[in-house]
Amino acid sequence: MEIAKSKGPEGFLKWDDIQKMKYTCNVANETMRLIPPVQGTFREAITDFTYAGLTIPKGWKRSQVFS
Repeated sequence: MEIAKSKGPEGFLKWDDIQKMKYTCNVANETMRLIPPVQGTFREAITDFTYAGLTIPKGWKRSQVFS
């Protein structure tokens, strides 16, 4: 309640304020884990290969975003 009172009636909470609230911060982190704002995944090259003239070394990662 101290954080909300310090903001006043028109004040907005910032991420730093939420991090000070242990339970609220845990809820926000768990929500972001379960339902990320941008859903996607990473793919990792398991071998070196060449694609369209570009050499991709083993271990490189790329993101794949689903919309």
